[in-house]
Amino acid sequence: MKSFVVRHSDINETQQAPEWLVVDSRYDESGDHRWIHSRHAFSEEAEMEAERLNGNDTSPIGSVD
Repeated sequence: MKSFVVRHSDINETQQAPEWLVVDSRYDESGDHRWIHSRHAFSEEAEMEAERLNGNDTSPIGSVD
């Protein structure tokens, strides 16, 4: 079963544009970009997306927690 987690990306760190990645847990083992599911500017958005993908979110899509 897939497991999605949130990781911070330092790719845009020099531009002061933080980026949060929702990745398949296999990303930690390989660092391969094919395991990146989505990119977000805010950690909260990334956390909600990971919860939804993991089936842990019971709120409707588009709702605000």
